[in-house]
Amino acid sequence: MLEFVADPARAIAGMWAALRPGGRLVAAVLNRWSPWALRKAPPFDRAHYFSPPELARLLGRYGRVRWASTVFFLPGGHGQAHSRTLEALGRTVLRPFGAFLVARVDKDLEHEGLDHERHEKECHVGVATMVHL
Repeated sequence: MLEFVADPARAIAGMWAALRPGGRLVAAVLNRWSPWALRKAPPFDRAHYFSPPELARLLGRYGRVRWASTVFFLPGGHGQAHSRTLEALGRTVLRPFGAFLVARVDKDLEHEGLDHERHEKECHVGVATMVHL
């Protein structure tokens, strides 16, 4: 939904502030470099499409950004019958041009001053509690 937010940097800053150390911020946005960005029908006419470098800059202030893209068939379903092949090709050669960009940044424990061992114990307790419920 960052495509429709007035201030994406502020939205990401709020998400980062709420994220626990050791957590992961994941953002998925519409890609400016994709043929899908040419769509002007509502609600896409009001969307801000992000380029891969723009998304990397937006998240890069918080750590190492890892990103990928997906949906390489064309608008209107052109190429959808070959989507498996297009997706495989897209992950290698066409990576910057998928309709959706997905990026992640991990909130590092060291920079937050937390003990890895304590964090691991807390995570395992939380998972065990959820499994038993």
